Order: sequence, then C-alpha cells, then structure tokens
Amino acid sequence: MVPQILSNDPEAFLCLADTLLDLGYREINWNLGCPFPMVAKKKRGSGLLPFPDKIDEMLERVCERFEGRLSVKTRLGRFSAQEIKHCIPIFNRYPLARVIVHPRTGIQMYTGCVDVEAFSACSMDIVHPVVYNGDINTIASFRSLVDRFPGIDGWMLGRGLLANPFLPEMLQRNDVSIDRQSERFIRFHDDLVNGYLLRFCGPGHVLDRMKGFWRYFSEGWTNGPKVVKRIRKTNSLKRYREIVEEVCSETQNNINC
Repeated sequence: MVPQILSNDPEAFLCLADTLLDLGYREINWNLGCPFPMVAKKKRGSGLLPFPDKIDEMLERVCERFEGRLSVKTRLGRFSAQEIKHCIPIFNRYPLARVIVHPRTGIQMYTGCVDVEAFSACSMDIVHPVVYNGDINTIASFRSLVDRFPGIDGWMLGRGLLANPFLPEMLQRNDVSIDRQSERFIRFHDDLVNGYLLRFCGPGHVLDRMKGFWRYFSEGWTNGPKVVKRIRKTNSLKRYREIVEEVCSETQNNINC
C-alpha cells in the first residue's frame, strides 16, 4: 500500500510523509493529478502543473530530506496537454520511484477520451519507471493498452475497479467468468460495511459512504439506475442492507468485459 499526499507545502508534506514512514510505509506518492476545481484552484493536484518552477522547488526540498521512496502521479496538465512537457525534465532530475500518468487534463475531469498519443510521448521522455492510469474498465481496453505499450512498467486501476471489484481477477486470468460472483460480491460488500462501522462514528456516516460507492457499483448492473435510486432514498443502514440483499438476489450482475 502506497499512501498518497495532496499538498503544495513541502514542510507539511514532509511532516506527514515522515509520520507515514514511521508507521512502516516505504513509499509515498505525491498527487499532481487531482482534477477537482476546489483542489486545483488552490494550486494542488493538477492545479500545480502550470507552475513547473513550484514543482521543482517542492521536489528539491522534499527529496533532500525525505528518506523513503517518492513517486508522482500526474495528469498531462491542468488546461493543456502541453504542460507536461515542462514538467518531465523536472521529474527526470529527481530520484523518483515511478511516475504514474493519467493522460487527460485536469479540466477534462473524467470526460472525453484519454490521449494515448500524448501518453506515448511522455513514456518515451520520462527516465523513471512509468505507470499508465486511465479508463482501464474491461479486458478489451486493458489488452489494447498492453499491446500498444508493451514496455510500460505498471498499470493503475481507478474507477474501473470501483465499478467492478472483480476486474483485477479478470485481467490476470484474461477471462470474464467469475465463480460465485453474486455470493462473493455480497461478502465483499458486507466486509466493507462492517469495516466502516468500526471506523466511522455512527451508521449515518457509513450509509453516506456506501451510497457513494453505488454510483460505481451500479455501472455493471442491468437495472443500475433503478438500484441507485432506491439506495439514495434510504435513510437507515438497516433498510439499506435489506435493499442490497434484495437487488443482489433479484438482479443478474451483467458486467460488460
């Protein structure tokens, strides 16, 4: 597990990174990819990409003092895919463990297509191990990327994994069939709820968190919009769990891979 820090303050970054190092983590990832406007407008996440000098200053101050491994996750830019060209020489000057590239701009959020041509150019110019991130949702999309970029050092799953918790297994086996899919999903779901009950203060917080997950879970269900609508109207965790049990028994999970 690699913790990720969203910051533009080297002292704050180092304080948290050193604390995580003391807890046993060996690599910290710096988030230069978050596209959300409330973050980017504060020059955090992808909002820092138009300011390569600030990225350089941050990396210089962090790398000279941090004793763990540091990696970076980035987008192509905030406003333009050209912004990454000014950042890559800076990344190359520092001892980064890896650079993870999501080939969209920040203002794209998660809309439109990933720019595989821009990613190809980035992967050739970055001297560190390169990891691809973005729109790996199916076996077909993954195989297409593997064929296009055989030399890539790794692959990161994002929203595709939230929508389909079985996706890593499918990719590893190159097979869409999953044994006991409904049973395993229910067990996974219940483990998630029970884990949150141990961490959050009260069932209301757990219910809110689980409602957020169904935005993704529902993408693989035949009647996903109806399921989400039922779940969003729920005001009690008990009733929520009853609805989930009902839809899992009534609905065939139809994941398009």
